[in-house]
Amino acid sequence: MSPNTPVPNKMSIADAKKQARNQYRRLLTAVRKDVLADYGFVQKGVLFVAPHETVKWVVGFQASQWPGPTAVDFTINCGVYINGVAKAYSDRPEPDYPDPADCSIETRIAGLSPSRFDKWWILDGNDSSLLAVVCDDVTRHLRDFALPFFESIASIDDAYNFLLGAPIQGIRPFASPIRREEAIASIEWTLGDRDAACARLLSAIEQNAKSPGLDTTRHVLARIVAINPNAEGEHAPNGSQ
Repeated sequence: MSPNTPVPNKMSIADAKKQARNQYRRLLTAVRKDVLADYGFVQKGVLFVAPHETVKWVVGFQASQWPGPTAVDFTINCGVYINGVAKAYSDRPEPDYPDPADCSIETRIAGLSPSRFDKWWILDGNDSSLLAVVCDDVTRHLRDFALPFFESIASIDDAYNFLLGAPIQGIRPFASPIRREEAIASIEWTLGDRDAACARLLSAIEQNAKSPGLDTTRHVLARIVAINPNAEGEHAPNGSQ
C-alpha cells in the first residue's frame, strides 16, 4: 500500500461493541420468530417462557461477563419450572417468567446434545457475517436438542418421572443427590402427598448427614410439614393434612 492510498475506516472498539449488541438483539428476535413462537414461547428480554397447565418451559440466553472487547459471547440455559413447587422453598409469588436457575430441572443446552461439551457462541461487531452463521447454529440446537427435551416433560407427572429416572450428566439436580430428593419431594407435596414428601426428605437427611446444604433441606421439610399446598395461605396443624 502506497503512502497515498486511503486507509479504510476502522470501527472503534465502542462502536464495534455496540454493533455486537445490536446483532445479539437481532438474533433473539429471529430465534423467537423462527423457532420458539411456534411452541408457545413468549419473550421477555433474554428469557423465553412457554406456559403449560402444570409446568413452564424456560429458555434463557446468558451473555458472558468476560467477552472480547468487540464481541458478545453467550450460551443458552434450558429449564422446566413446575408450577406450585416454589411454595416449598419460600413465600415468593409464583413468577410469570422464571429464570432457568429457578427451575426444578435445568441444564445448559449443550447438556442435551450427544457431546455434552459446553457451548458458547460469539458475535463480533467487526464481522457482521457471523450473525447468520450463529443464528443458524442456535436454531439447530434449539430444534434438535432443546425442543425434544421440553416435549418429553410437558406436565408435572412427566417431571416427576424424569427425576425418578436414571441420572443424566449435566442436568441439574442429578449432580446432587440431596437436591434431587428435594425436587422430587416438592413435587410429591405439590401433588398432595405430604407424607411421601416428608418421608423422602427425612430419609435424604439421614443418608446424607455429612453433605453440605442440609440447612436448605431442613427448611423445605419444615415448610412442607407446615403448609397445605392446595389451600392458599392455609397452614395444616402439626403437619396433618
